[in-house]
Amino acid sequence: MLWIWIYFDKIFRGCMILELVTALKQIGETLTQGRQPFEVGHACNQPGPLHDMNLSKQDSDANSTVMCNCTLSNDGYCHITSLYLKWLSLPGKLPPEMAKLAYLEILDLSRNYISGNIPEEWASMKHLTKLFLTSNRLSGNIPGYLGRFRSLTNLSLEANQFSGTIPSQLGDLVNLTFLVLSSNQLEGTLPKTLAKLNLTHFRASDNNLSGRIPDFIGKYWRNLVRLRITDMSGPESNLSTIPPRVNYLFVNCPVLRNINLTGVIPTDVWTTDSLKMLDLTFNKMEGRIPQDAKTREFMFLSGNKLNGSVPDSFFKTDKKMYVSEMYHSDVSYNNFSLPPSCQDHQGSKHVQEFIHQE
Repeated sequence: MLWIWIYFDKIFRGCMILELVTALKQIGETLTQGRQPFEVGHACNQPGPLHDMNLSKQDSDANSTVMCNCTLSNDGYCHITSLYLKWLSLPGKLPPEMAKLAYLEILDLSRNYISGNIPEEWASMKHLTKLFLTSNRLSGNIPGYLGRFRSLTNLSLEANQFSGTIPSQLGDLVNLTFLVLSSNQLEGTLPKTLAKLNLTHFRASDNNLSGRIPDFIGKYWRNLVRLRITDMSGPESNLSTIPPRVNYLFVNCPVLRNINLTGVIPTDVWTTDSLKMLDLTFNKMEGRIPQDAKTREFMFLSGNKLNGSVPDSFFKTDKKMYVSEMYHSDVSYNNFSLPPSCQDHQGSKHVQEFIHQE
């Protein structure tokens, strides 16, 4: 009877390999619109990278890589776990057949010309943890069924043409730590359901969002290391009322530009060592910058209502060079006056641009 088992096992294995190859061909036809189908061969016949899938590489950054793993299950097969098809000028759609790659963990289709929307079939990919669709031509509403991609830890939909509101179902992605929605055409407010997440990276800049900065950003997102929210119309938000502590809101590189912020910049901003960049451009911030304020590598405070004198440390370093020559800083279009130590440089175009007044 052993030979019968071996016979059917070979048939089963052959069917599995054929199904995988067929799925990859379907994926290739959908992504390339039939222009240049994948030459998949035995794409997962062995573990490790397959660096060349015979796709036309338009850019030095082009990446067509398949990663396989042969130890995921006891079935004796190698399974595709990662698929990178980046910078390849792919003109097609997102293929529903991608869901047939049942063990796929990472899918990166960034920087192509892919249009359409995200197939609902992908919600069945229970091992998918990282999905990068950055810089394509995807459009329509961000689908609510993305909330069923429960294994996702990283999701980037940046630089597409998504419109409508941010779906509340994204709050169901309890494992998500990295969420990038910048550079789309999204409207409405940030949904309160996002409070259920514990994000380390959140970017929603360059959209048409409205409303205030939600309290939950400072209250619940306690592991933030990158925060970028810009161009959000709506009522004024006093910075002092956004809870709770500066090290949660003013993380390593906070960008809170043109979102109708008012109030005084917290004292901790000028004393903390962890802050590398600060961008509060085009808000309504008031008050003075302390004379002992620490400078940052990138600091953009233009277009506010700050007053007093610009600290001498903003202009000079120990090497007697202007700070904005060594750092990227801009405090123009405020109500500043030059500090006494800068009187000798009043005629300098460099200083005039640095603290230019309206």
